[in-house]
Amino acid sequence: MKNKILILIYIILISCAIAIVIVAINQRSNIGNNKSLITDIKKINNSLLRLGNISSNNYRINKSVSSDDTFYLENGKLYVKDNYERWRLVDGDFSKMRLYDYPTGTYQSKPNIGGVYFYYEANNGDIYYTRSENYTNWEIKNLTTDAEIPKHSKIKYIRVSGTYGLIFYIKPGGEGEIITSTTQGKYWDKMYIDCKLDENSQVMFLNDYGMCVDGFIRVPNSSGKKCDIYMCRQLGIDEFKKVNIPTTIKDKSLDYYFIPKYGDNGMTLFMQVGKDKNDYNLETFVLETGSQEWITEKAYKEKMGESSLKNDIIKESRNKKIDELDRNVFAVDIENYNPDSNKIIISQSKAKEIAEIGFKESAERIAGEGTENESSETIKIDEVNPNNYFIRKTGEYDYINFSIKRNAYVVTRKNDIGNGVSIYVDAATGLIIGGEAFGD
Repeated sequence: MKNKILILIYIILISCAIAIVIVAINQRSNIGNNKSLITDIKKINNSLLRLGNISSNNYRINKSVSSDDTFYLENGKLYVKDNYERWRLVDGDFSKMRLYDYPTGTYQSKPNIGGVYFYYEANNGDIYYTRSENYTNWEIKNLTTDAEIPKHSKIKYIRVSGTYGLIFYIKPGGEGEIITSTTQGKYWDKMYIDCKLDENSQVMFLNDYGMCVDGFIRVPNSSGKKCDIYMCRQLGIDEFKKVNIPTTIKDKSLDYYFIPKYGDNGMTLFMQVGKDKNDYNLETFVLETGSQEWITEKAYKEKMGESSLKNDIIKESRNKKIDELDRNVFAVDIENYNPDSNKIIISQSKAKEIAEIGFKESAERIAGEGTENESSETIKIDEVNPNNYFIRKTGEYDYINFSIKRNAYVVTRKNDIGNGVSIYVDAATGLIIGGEAFGD
């Protein structure tokens, strides 16, 4: 019923617009106004879209969609997109949210690190968030009254992980502030940083693995000649500390920092630094996992070259041992392994002798914890899928042949803290057809 009424109103508005256009045309003929008629019609159309709150992208009445298509508001109901691209209804009354210029807000859809958060601004300028652990049992909180965020502020960045939260926002006057919480948003405190934040400042965390993340605050000055960067390694535990690298490289002062990026391994950080925002001849610095010192990219490549050479020697040695495996003991074509018989032919004592070879091979090349503890050894017959535990070369993925199941003796040894190895001995052929390492 409500939509029908809105459609009727929209038709009336269109009729009024047509009448206005006719009047405008008559006025032009009377007073010789040279203003473009097309411009007037565009203005009328924009006014109608605004009055009817019709998205120019989808033309649906009373629906407002975020620019990144992660949430939308329709008839006072809020919907957010989950990690699987499905729309979820958010419990609550959102009729007071602004319908034009979609409400300022930042949406976090990460139940694995801190829940789902949606930040928005109401018609009166108050800043709110609604929160859920997993898209259910939403809780609404007013940050204007409870965290002293001024009305009509702009939320620029939100990061929530476990009980810890961080919000970066810009106050109406243009000044930036950061507040943090260690109580999952129940209480908030302002965070001190020895610089002024504004619209040009950036806050960024580079991964979604909970508290052990790399976080950055990037602060350019108004002249564009300098840009500082602050970093923390553990969210909620470490403070943001100013990053300083050697200030003179190749006779030029470097003090314009860019947000770092991860390398291919997803852990090593690469950061570009220049002399100002217009410098295209940037230097790259590298911070390795566990290190406290940024080094030049050249030094990093030299270090990695030495390390890579050592690793290549180790890989070559390990892969050579795989090629030299005794085909009378180990099945090496796991993908096509499928003997005719699956009867239990070999004895338990013979299986234990064969497994001993497997334990030695595992200890030398793959995993050794528990393999020496003969007193812990257990043996049982079970159905297993052959796998490439013993024949997987460096760079290859784990492979399990799910197409068949074999009766096998599973021989297991482990140490006092539960770390160990199991060997699979085919009960029909006597070949070792895989295994597994388990524990920490």
